[in-house]
Amino acid sequence: MNSEEKDEEIVPEPSSELEAGEEGDMGEAAIKKLRERIKRLTEEKQEYLDLSQRLKADYLNLKKEGETEKAKIREWANADLLLELLNVADSFSLALGNQEALKAVPENWRQGVEYIYQKLQTVFRDHGLLEFKPQIGDLFNPESEQAVEKVVTGEEPEDGKIVAVVQSGYRLHDKVVRPAQVKVASWQLAENN
Repeated sequence: MNSEEKDEEIVPEPSSELEAGEEGDMGEAAIKKLRERIKRLTEEKQEYLDLSQRLKADYLNLKKEGETEKAKIREWANADLLLELLNVADSFSLALGNQEALKAVPENWRQGVEYIYQKLQTVFRDHGLLEFKPQIGDLFNPESEQAVEKVVTGEEPEDGKIVAVVQSGYRLHDKVVRPAQVKVASWQLAENN
């Protein structure tokens, strides 16, 4: 016997002779059973409503998390390609840094190379890859810089400070993906002879 059949057995059929507001043949026990059934059904309805609302909220949260994950995947999808293109950017930097070679080539050629380099930097920026260059005299920061050489200094206040920048660093979406390469001062006492 299923629950619908059980409920039907509990509720007596009202007499067709009953008029509005008249209890007729229905006894107090039958009315009490109907009130209990109404109360139980109201509670069940509220449980189903609460469950439905929780499921809807869970679904919306899951959907939001999925969209957030997709956005993160899109942000990092091109990371490998961008990092490989850094080698090209480094070559451009070296070429543009060689003033003697730049003076020896026609002006139009130099401007073309500078334009291509700027376009490459624009592509990097558009995809969240930003160049950073530490300042000479700043304290060495191992989280964003890589020391490639120690330069001995006799001045204690210079200890741990950047004395030269060998190569710029890059951040992708606020995460360092290539640390800047720097030379760092290392203080040592002068040896007395």
